[in-house]
Amino acid sequence: MTSRRGSLGQEAGWTSLLPVVVLLGTMGAVACLHGLIVLDPMGATALLGHALDRVTCRQVAPLLAALVVAAESASALAGAMVVMALQEGWAALRLLGREPWTWWGPSALLRGGREGALLTAAGFLAFVAGGGIVLALLGRSVEPWLGAFVRPALLPDVVLGIFKGAVLGCGIQALAFGVGLRSVRELERGGGPGGDAAVGGAAGVAVVHALMFLAVAEAVWVLLVESGS
Repeated sequence: MTSRRGSLGQEAGWTSLLPVVVLLGTMGAVACLHGLIVLDPMGATALLGHALDRVTCRQVAPLLAALVVAAESASALAGAMVVMALQEGWAALRLLGREPWTWWGPSALLRGGREGALLTAAGFLAFVAGGGIVLALLGRSVEPWLGAFVRPALLPDVVLGIFKGAVLGCGIQALAFGVGLRSVRELERGGGPGGDAAVGGAAGVAVVHALMFLAVAEAVWVLLVESGS
């Protein structure tokens, strides 16, 4: 992840880490609390972590990380591409003998994959920490909860979840780049709105496309991966 103070090609910042940590930390705390309410009467609270470990690392953490990539990185990428076109940056690149997509496209995909993977890992850790904090505050033993998430048997699922986050991040950035490229071409042809309307329109469309992509990607993931596991 990069700083917003860099070039227009560096959209996402460390601020994307905060919402993932807060959301998944809160989800971990709430899930742990409700799990205790359900499992306590049956004396099965030791199974709480095992009931949530796989779905957290393979489903919840990657999806929420991808949503943050869509909300921040994808919208910023599409909007920044339009801003650069309005400022004649694309024409300047062409004068230097470089097509803008060769300068921006690959780096956007790599950045999306990197952010998706890092945010997934951070979200998973935040979920575990949130549940552990609730248990500690209630005076319960934290060891069974932590043991369910750090056991070696879960490592393949953690790696798979991080890989899923990276793939989703790449896909979202690819869609955002396509939206930005289409908006720039419309501007070059003299069509569509200009100025702030063009920037906001590209950013909004990028987020909508990213959400649709996530819905389809999750359905495919469930059919191809989760149904066979």
